[in-house]
Amino acid sequence: MSNNFVRRYLKKIGQAIKDHCIIISIILVAFFVRFYGIYFDYPYRPELIWDEFYQIKYLLNVIEAKSLFATSSGDPALLAFLYFPVLVLRIIFLALREGIYNLDELKGYLVENGMGQIHIIIRWYSVFFGTATVYLIYRIYKLIFKHKLSYYYPALVYSFGLIPVFLSHWGKTHSAIVFFLVLSLFFIIRFEKEGKIKYFYWSVIAAACSFSVHIIGLSAIIFPLSGFVFNRFNIFKKRNDSLQKPQSNIINNKILIKSSLFFIGIVGFFYSFILKDFIPYLAAEGADDKILPAIGIKRLYYLVQGSFNIEPIFISLFFIILVFNFKNFFRNRYLRYIIVGILFNYLLMATVFALPMRSRLYLTFITLAVPLAAGYLIELFYSCNEKIKRKKTGAILMSVFIILLILPSIILSAHWLIIVKNNTEIETVDWLQKNLNQGEIIYSFDNLLAGPLSYEAALWHKENNKVEESVRVNFILDHKSDFAGKGLDLRYDFKNNRYETLGGQGTKYVIIYYWFTKKTVENQPGRFEKEKAYDILENIKKYHNLKLVKTFFPTSDTKLIEMGIMDYLNNPLSWPVLLKLEKSGPFIEIYEVLN
Repeated sequence: MSNNFVRRYLKKIGQAIKDHCIIISIILVAFFVRFYGIYFDYPYRPELIWDEFYQIKYLLNVIEAKSLFATSSGDPALLAFLYFPVLVLRIIFLALREGIYNLDELKGYLVENGMGQIHIIIRWYSVFFGTATVYLIYRIYKLIFKHKLSYYYPALVYSFGLIPVFLSHWGKTHSAIVFFLVLSLFFIIRFEKEGKIKYFYWSVIAAACSFSVHIIGLSAIIFPLSGFVFNRFNIFKKRNDSLQKPQSNIINNKILIKSSLFFIGIVGFFYSFILKDFIPYLAAEGADDKILPAIGIKRLYYLVQGSFNIEPIFISLFFIILVFNFKNFFRNRYLRYIIVGILFNYLLMATVFALPMRSRLYLTFITLAVPLAAGYLIELFYSCNEKIKRKKTGAILMSVFIILLILPSIILSAHWLIIVKNNTEIETVDWLQKNLNQGEIIYSFDNLLAGPLSYEAALWHKENNKVEESVRVNFILDHKSDFAGKGLDLRYDFKNNRYETLGGQGTKYVIIYYWFTKKTVENQPGRFEKEKAYDILENIKKYHNLKLVKTFFPTSDTKLIEMGIMDYLNNPLSWPVLLKLEKSGPFIEIYEVLN
């Protein structure tokens, strides 16, 4: 009996895999392009992705202080709650593998072996949220469109979208925001299709979760809000519209009150952990990135311009379809939710959040617009193909055309994955570890490189850079026997201009790096321009003889070398520039101090 049961069970599994092989294949592809490369800087990762750094710092403080209010991560606490069980499991795994028996030993292990050992769990979550969003897109368009290719193709297109792929590699909040936002959209469409009020409540809860990840998640509230308006007041209803459902007024004011309490309760709970930081943030004035409505001509095109620079084909296709089908979108009781979501997100971005050169802010807009364009295009193809005599020829032409449309996305994402694994900062650290001898010092004019820090470097930072509160530095100093003579003697100049003394006697190498030749791009990162870097170099040469011994450049393209680049690993901005990059990271030059 048991053997027959196992055979029947395996047969059912095999049949299920066969029946769903296409979407399973798409999900596996989506997972691979998101998971590949997340370990590129493991385990010595720079503290540049603040979402990763502050969330883990908050959770470690919670563990140490045994209080959820010990500190603040700067973001609402929902993700911290989701991270916590996996963080505990990760710590238990490391403890069992390395023989760690107390918190002090855990700190020592992480300082010596890299905080990436635990930071990596946040990237695991980003991969999960990104992949799960692909599946939700498939489910949404399966509810909306009637042809199979019309819901497989949007999922496949989104699998290779550069912004979704790039954000799935970092422990930023955006992948989680969009997952819950799309989940809210999925539930409201199911509610619209089936008329079951439980799906309306689930849409509210998912929207509250999106908002409880980050304030940008406020975009999700439009879905249950639209569901209430459309169904409570019979918006767009026409007698001859066969798409309308027979029942009306299935949402009443009592349901509105209950759902509002759900939303307020969830959001209020997760924001309560950052209340002391969030209120001053709301009240701040004079900062472009604060939560202040600021409509301006430039802000109106940041989102569209930035999205087009990264997804030119499908964003163009979306606007073309939108212009010619705007009325039809609103007549369709499912598609109107997506259009309203896009318009509401655009309003929020243009009036509150939009900033130039911030590609992560485009994720919600792209997530809603690109799959819609892809799916609707397939429906149009099928509609046209039914009207022509040679349907087989039409199907072949359609297949060729949609493959050509998705090819640029595949090429861009593949190229971005290549430069993830080839990073100038990582290569610089590897080179220094191989070429630096005991007692030799590396000196840099910014905190750029990440690697194992020696006791000598920690002591120097404490005494010369007045680093008083760094957990890493203080732990190394308290455990001299464990760190003396190990790691990189990496010393930084925090605007002290020590051109003559540098890092002290024994300074072997000076690191110079830059992004742009000069500041020509609005809102570019606070990195050295080449002019400033070379001014530093000239000042050092007044006291020392220098010899250029090694360079790590992200491109060999002459024009880009002359002009410089943005940080395309953490902020891809334009596909023509991306394709010219051979590596990620800044331009780095290593000089040997000869005297």
